[in-house]
Amino acid sequence: MTGENNYGAVVTKVRAMSAKLLDAEDYQQMSVMKSIPELIAFLGGKENYKGVFTSLKTSEINRDRLEQILNTTLYRDYLKILHYLNNEDTAFCKCYMYKYEINIVKNMIRQVMSGDVFRLEFESDDFFNMSSFKKIRIESVKNIDEVTRAIHETPYYEPLNALLKREKQPTLFEIETALDHFYFTELWKERENVSPENRAVIEECVGTEADLYNILWIYRSKKYFKVKDKYVYSYLIPVHYKLDADMIKKLTLSENTAKMRENLEKTPYDGALGNSAHMFERAMLDFVMKDIGRRVKKGEQNISAVLWYLHAKELELGNICSVAEGVRYSLRPAEIMNYVFIK
Repeated sequence: MTGENNYGAVVTKVRAMSAKLLDAEDYQQMSVMKSIPELIAFLGGKENYKGVFTSLKTSEINRDRLEQILNTTLYRDYLKILHYLNNEDTAFCKCYMYKYEINIVKNMIRQVMSGDVFRLEFESDDFFNMSSFKKIRIESVKNIDEVTRAIHETPYYEPLNALLKREKQPTLFEIETALDHFYFTELWKERENVSPENRAVIEECVGTEADLYNILWIYRSKKYFKVKDKYVYSYLIPVHYKLDADMIKKLTLSENTAKMRENLEKTPYDGALGNSAHMFERAMLDFVMKDIGRRVKKGEQNISAVLWYLHAKELELGNICSVAEGVRYSLRPAEIMNYVFIK
């Protein structure tokens, strides 16, 4: 669609798609299942996942493969929404979905660094028609040189090229940080090219997410990595929304995580870290969704419904993977449900 958006049509489409998301009862049913094939069969009966698992042999399922095939449903939904957007919003959403391709690059590098061969098995022709990846270059990647060739004509080449070519091999953390910096910087720039109303929505969504990633990194640097304060700043995403320089400094210089949480209470992000370390990322998604959800509930005719849905879908895919892990390791249903965020 070009020209002006008919946001009534956009909101109606997203509402219909939202109705097909999994609910608490679905997760409860999945949590009592006894095997991964049983769980896959259950999902395959849901409209959002029909036909998704046909090429997946249950004997070969692991978390990486399950995540890869589940993520194709996020991209499929994104393509459905794209048809309803005008040119300027389409450009932003394409930039927003860099996140999807970046996850592919991260997975590729992770597997190569661990000595495995990366294979992209489940992507459709629709993906390659829209993607900056060339199918022949990315189908099978065995080493860092092939990674460089695979991303050569993509937006991810420039932020990674110097890192991948330096004499000392970069750590996975350095690579993933460079990609995250690139993603948020590009999104923040792209917000200038949309309507003023959508710009306000995007600033709230992207700015909040960037602030939360910085909070998470500061917390983890203290809790797990014991990084010196002066080095923490170099890894922070260079996008600031509701966290000004003084507050970032205060959080960074907190003596410990307890003091950091205390300082965080004085910001709009009180409680954003959640209560459990393994749930941080989804607690952050949930926090962003609640912010955008207030706009959706008010019936705003803008891009907020699209952003809410894409975040809700990401949250759902994380939930499915957590439930699958719980089923695999025969956790009790109540334990499994502790790993599920209900929208």
